[in-house]
Amino acid sequence: MKQLSILILLFLLVAIASASDDTIVTGQQRVDESIAPVPHKAADRSIDDFGPLHDPEMILQFNEGPQNHTMGIAWDGTYYWTINGGNSTGLLNYYDENGVYVGTTNVTLSGRGIVYNPVDGLLYISALNGDIFRVDDPFTDYATTVVATGLMQNGQASLGMSWDGNLLYDYSEGVLEVHDFWTYDLLDVMTGISSGTGNYGGGCAIIVDTDYFYTIDTSSNTLFVYTLAGTFVTEYSLPSGDNGMSLSMANYMVWYAADSNYDIGTWYGYSLRDWTEGPVQFDLIPQITVVPEGGGDVYYDASLVSELPGTYNNLFYRSYITLPNGQVVGPQANIPFVHTPFMNVLIQGLTQYVPPLAPGGQYNFEGRIYYMGSVRLVDDFYFTKEGAGSDDFVFNPDDWTSSGFSVAGNTEAIPSEYALSEAYPNPFNPATQLNVTLPQAAELTVQVYNLAGQRLATLAHGQMAAGEHSLTFDGANLSSGLYFVHANVPGQLNQIRKVTLLK
Repeated sequence: MKQLSILILLFLLVAIASASDDTIVTGQQRVDESIAPVPHKAADRSIDDFGPLHDPEMILQFNEGPQNHTMGIAWDGTYYWTINGGNSTGLLNYYDENGVYVGTTNVTLSGRGIVYNPVDGLLYISALNGDIFRVDDPFTDYATTVVATGLMQNGQASLGMSWDGNLLYDYSEGVLEVHDFWTYDLLDVMTGISSGTGNYGGGCAIIVDTDYFYTIDTSSNTLFVYTLAGTFVTEYSLPSGDNGMSLSMANYMVWYAADSNYDIGTWYGYSLRDWTEGPVQFDLIPQITVVPEGGGDVYYDASLVSELPGTYNNLFYRSYITLPNGQVVGPQANIPFVHTPFMNVLIQGLTQYVPPLAPGGQYNFEGRIYYMGSVRLVDDFYFTKEGAGSDDFVFNPDDWTSSGFSVAGNTEAIPSEYALSEAYPNPFNPATQLNVTLPQAAELTVQVYNLAGQRLATLAHGQMAAGEHSLTFDGANLSSGLYFVHANVPGQLNQIRKVTLLK
């Protein structure tokens, strides 16, 4: 076996040295599947950044229903989704952004953990038998597919996911396992992680954000904070909650539930880290803000100015109108667009139509930028509708129309070929960036190997849209040396770039 590994490694190095275009020969997509400790980079912070840790601040609470026993909660940018387990019949309940119950889907799973993956836009559930299920349609009964069998160490375990959706975290009784979210390969094992005693004490609950993972001790409601490399940072006491399996991460918040004796429980959402606008500025600029009694258009412009060098796909602009009586209409616009490097655009002549029956008075218009399923940037302004109108009329969103939002002029042309760019900077310390161009949507995998042929990190894995994708390789926890970044699109792209880490 040792001789075979040496031959494989020599073959890879010879192929690299002899290929003028840095292309790996067919069959070398995976050099070595051996399990080794993996330094986990923080997920891509995209168009925002986290602030520092602070004491828990409760942002939202609401009661679970209609079935009993709170287990896990996830946020997809529109709804909070909860999975019922224990004595329930396997239901997904969904709630609006204020925690108001909307509906239920029967998935017939005794679920434990649930996450929303921003890569494919789907929900995933861990079940009591240790399997992982994908929810193919959260609004259709029974629409689930098993994607991993018996993966969880403990059938009661919650499901943890990295912020970028590429790593799966499974925790039980002090042992944390890290898996590739898409292949479910075991990448790393950490031991000695604090938590409560037993399942109901929080002994199998794990959540993750861009820089830290968290465990819980329900006997004292103590939340333990660790770096992604497993170094203890601090601990906090959460004011409310008692269900050791309910610890979840959703909509930038730590969620924890009180659910005694399998009764319908209460979810508590705590902020531990504030989000900031970071290097992207979004502004709405009102132009015409008085609407006549017979109805008409509000006119405004929108500005997006970014200091980010990368390309980010699948952003959405959505708008909402709050009437004088408090009724909210929206989203009026739901427009996808692409963030391009150092974008600086002024979008002029946007309109919002206000119907004749709209009541007179002051309105609030709010524009939101969504990325990875959540609101990242917000701005608003006020406008006035003249006349009396009807204060009691419940409007259909189709009575209002919004138009004009487009950043097509700023969007780069779709590339003509599949390619992995050179890294910049190179040599680097501690991080470097590479771009992958795709002329059409494709299954893209980008992984990092060391000289021994061990896979150290997965920078991308899954279906990606056409265009240019910016990827960051963070070597903060690695030693100086030569590394290989390998990009693969089946039948289209099989390319590597050599990068040098100098500390």
